[in-house]
Amino acid sequence: MTTASATTTRPLSAYLSNDEIRSLQAFSPARVWIDTLFTWALVLACLAACATWNNPVLWVLSFVVIASRQLALTHLVHDASHYRLFASRQFNDLFSDILLAGPVGISTASYRAQHLPHHRYLGDRTRDSDQRSWYAIKGGLFWKRTLLTLAGWEALVTFGSYARADGGGENSGLLWRLCCAALGNGLLLLYCWWLGQPALYLVMWFLPLLTLTMLLQNYRVIAEHQPESYAARGIDRAPESFTPALTRTLQPGPMGRFLLGPMNFYYHHEHHLMPSVPYHQLPRMHRLLQDRGYFRDHSEVLGSGYAQTLYKLVRPQRSTTNG
Repeated sequence: MTTASATTTRPLSAYLSNDEIRSLQAFSPARVWIDTLFTWALVLACLAACATWNNPVLWVLSFVVIASRQLALTHLVHDASHYRLFASRQFNDLFSDILLAGPVGISTASYRAQHLPHHRYLGDRTRDSDQRSWYAIKGGLFWKRTLLTLAGWEALVTFGSYARADGGGENSGLLWRLCCAALGNGLLLLYCWWLGQPALYLVMWFLPLLTLTMLLQNYRVIAEHQPESYAARGIDRAPESFTPALTRTLQPGPMGRFLLGPMNFYYHHEHHLMPSVPYHQLPRMHRLLQDRGYFRDHSEVLGSGYAQTLYKLVRPQRSTTNG
């Protein structure tokens, strides 16, 4: 596995023209609407299927699919936090709060307040806001972190941090957040009630949000940021910094893209290079950089799939000393 620096030895302008950079920053409202509606269609279809057929395998599959779609909604909130969904910033936040952030219990403003320091201070132990990058998961620590997350501990920490975050500006007050969360979750509860199974809301929406969705998010962050050298140390506390600061673009298969990297999140190095590029433009950015030799010049930024990368971070390291 390789690690990636957020900095490059040559400026980005050596690989992309100004016109290409401007075109990569273009919005696509239709794409955002289509992806949002498709995400919600999958969620509603899973809930309807569970209400119709009492099949344990179907319920397990639906649980996993819904968790992955909750992650997809969060990834869209992420783009909204960079004002990348719509040209109108007011509509960008309104759309995100009502259709994306509210149903998963957060707000766009609080996500923005939590997320932007991750870009500004990437790799700084005290100021990088995404502390999940520092979770040590070597050997048994992987299972400890997994069990803690599935028990709901990570959800308490995460939602607590969002509740304390002050995004400032419009749509950042506690009352607005509560209204958006109540609207989205209330409609989901009414839908499950209409299906004749109101308990589905708790089992198939609320429970995944507190458990599996958090686990997928945690291990996505680790795979996209953590250096193998840190994991090899086998410690459970963070170093002072990652040098160099890390971003990694992964090359997952269809399952990895669906479960851990929805909305093109696996192009994570490209996102850190230019946060102003919307998620739907990242594949094109990747192809352009690839054609111009960027990844030949910066081969360290490419990783393998999510499972392979996590395995290399988790596996015990053989000692190189004798005796």
